[in-house]
Amino acid sequence: MALTLSERETIVVFDEQHDAAEVFTYNARLSRRLRELCEQRPADARLTKDNGSGGLTFRYPKAWIRVNPTRIMSDAQRAALEKARSTSENPARAEEKSTLGLRHIISPLKYKGRQSPARPERSNHHDSEHTPHEQVKPRVSPRLL
Repeated sequence: MALTLSERETIVVFDEQHDAAEVFTYNARLSRRLRELCEQRPADARLTKDNGSGGLTFRYPKAWIRVNPTRIMSDAQRAALEKARSTSENPARAEEKSTLGLRHIISPLKYKGRQSPARPERSNHHDSEHTPHEQVKPRVSPRLL
């Protein structure tokens, strides 16, 4: 018999006496992450029990437990975030963003032996006597716009 969503729970247990915490979970994402940690750090984390129906119990240091609340934003911050999201969903910007991620892969192949336009040469000196075509403009991440 399959468990309902409310029956597939996650329970974290620790006390003040011991340095370890136990987590019992049916959550696939959390189980996958904890299994990875067991493989990466077997001295710190381990799978202690499998109930046979998808529930797993792990033991790991209670210092790893964190509570990360979401950020509280003012109305102005929320409006600025919505504006940034709507700008980034612009089809022209989406095309620009999609090529930015591949530029470092494509440019060495496409511009073999030449300087890629994505990465202009940078001088080691900071003279203010550069002509405008020699000056390097700072790159701004589209995620910040």
